[in-house]
Amino acid sequence: MDNGARKGHIVIRGIPERLMAQLVEDNSSIDPTYIEDFLLTHRTFVDQSVVVADQLLEWFQDPILRDKVTRVLLLWVNNHFTDFETDPSMMEFLERFEAELEKAKMHGQLRMLNFACTAKARKRTVTLTRPSRDDPLQFQVVGGYEKGFGIFISKVDHGSKAEEIGLKKGDQILEVNGQSFEHGTKYTRALEVLKSVCHLSITVKSNLLAFQDMLQSSEDGPRTGRTRKTPNNLLMESSVDSTLTNDSFPHSSRESTSTPVNRSKKDSLGVGIVGPGASGKFLAMSSRQLLNRAFNKFLNKPKSLNGHDSSLVDDVSIAGGSTCNSSAAMFPVNNLASNGEHKESITEDRSEYPEHVLKVFKADQTCKYLLVHKETTAHEVVMLSLQEFGITEPSTNYTLCEVSVAEGGFVKQRTLPDQLKNLAERIGLASRYYIKNIHDSETLLPDENTQDLQKESHVALLQLNPVEVSTQLMVEDFTIFRQIEATEYVEDLFEIISRYGTPNLTTFSALVNREMMWVISEIVAEQNIHKRMRVIKQFIKIARQCKETQNFNSMFAIVSGLGHGSVVRLKSTWEKIPSKYQRLFNEMQQLMDPSRNMSRYRNLINADNVQPPIIPFYPVVKKDLTFIHLGN
Repeated sequence: MDNGARKGHIVIRGIPERLMAQLVEDNSSIDPTYIEDFLLTHRTFVDQSVVVADQLLEWFQDPILRDKVTRVLLLWVNNHFTDFETDPSMMEFLERFEAELEKAKMHGQLRMLNFACTAKARKRTVTLTRPSRDDPLQFQVVGGYEKGFGIFISKVDHGSKAEEIGLKKGDQILEVNGQSFEHGTKYTRALEVLKSVCHLSITVKSNLLAFQDMLQSSEDGPRTGRTRKTPNNLLMESSVDSTLTNDSFPHSSRESTSTPVNRSKKDSLGVGIVGPGASGKFLAMSSRQLLNRAFNKFLNKPKSLNGHDSSLVDDVSIAGGSTCNSSAAMFPVNNLASNGEHKESITEDRSEYPEHVLKVFKADQTCKYLLVHKETTAHEVVMLSLQEFGITEPSTNYTLCEVSVAEGGFVKQRTLPDQLKNLAERIGLASRYYIKNIHDSETLLPDENTQDLQKESHVALLQLNPVEVSTQLMVEDFTIFRQIEATEYVEDLFEIISRYGTPNLTTFSALVNREMMWVISEIVAEQNIHKRMRVIKQFIKIARQCKETQNFNSMFAIVSGLGHGSVVRLKSTWEKIPSKYQRLFNEMQQLMDPSRNMSRYRNLINADNVQPPIIPFYPVVKKDLTFIHLGN
């Protein structure tokens, strides 16, 4: 209403057909978030998403509605790409829609659709087992270093196990059984790896943009090696592995799918300011600006659609990132508001220093610390180790081995593939990396050093810094929390069974109990009363640091563990706790006061000094969503 005059209506209820029709009606100035609300909640009243998709395809035949339908689909892909990624019929719909865009000569819109599909796709790891090596793979691959692209799946046999586990046309193969396919893998080598074993653990990611570029380049003629980059290539290569990041939280480095470039020896070894992956990070910054400009040009929606001169996509969300506005800090889904304010392109001002440190040994038990990138391969580590140890023999005479000690003192040794990456995150606590001469049969880990390695692997809680422990808890919790899709909240609330399901929400909801039981177990397992007192004091320090890092989920889990009956009954232990720490614990316990609908906790997270992003206490979020649902 405006001064008593009716300007329009807001839809709150209707039959499915009428609600779908509202998608293309010109009522956005009154109800600007209707499209986003429909795309999120349609699964509660429409049996299959393909019903909505087919209706959009039917409306597309009307030239007047084509722009509106295309914008709806772009919103859908960007907000809820899992609806497409997990459903073969929806991927078939995308292919048909792309064909219609091509037929209508809407090449700009087609490019935007490919951009969105590539940016919003997630890595998936699937397992495929064949009875024997002679059996067919059940899918076909194309691409390779010869064409200047990665390895892509071009066809999946209908009704096969490969289709059942989710492999589909346009998927880029990133890794097979620990061997990276991202940088410079030749087509023949890829086939050799895929056919050499019966059990395949394949990491893939949908990358329709690069797949289409590769098919187009094949029609234009083969390329050898690496060619000059066009803006489109920049967009394709940098966005294929864009990860959700937030400046307020630690995050992993971004990888690129670019083929190898000519690097200096120092760069190829993975040391210095510019190393493996550095070019990809530079491309990511360039492509983000290009992609943002492209979306702004096409998707600056007129007032007839949403009532705002705004961009459909902000620069971070379309590149695979996520920024938390104050209104979304408690609900960090990767959604895209059609009426969201446009933000200027963000240029990350981070230096390209190596992210990891490796400790590498020789057979004489001397060691060196090496600064490496996540993308540095095992062979490059060997080359760098030889340089650090002053060994002048060719690197082909050496290999990188992982030596580990199992329970009982059993020593295991395995040779790592030359192209294996992310070495720092693969090694276990009771393990070491050694460089080994392939022509010698020397023992890398003598018996007298076995017990030392086992002792190194046993780390007690009291040895750890509370700040570091709280930081790692925050990293783990937020890594899961930020990956929760909006559809997971809806499907969990309405008990909807879908192909994608609620994997991240289920994992996040279990964190509270897991961390609480960890606290209880650590305390009651300690038999010495003085050490037990120190363990309780350590957990109080960790909980306080969790509050400082705004990880309220872990803070409440730890406080709940400290308040558990099996811990509270340890009267003698609590009497030895200094009053300062008892006061800190009581203050945090008061935040858990359930009276007045958790008012103390709500006042805390709404305070001016608490800015997003935060990790909320999930049980409160679950309760609020449940009461909203039941109340309506």
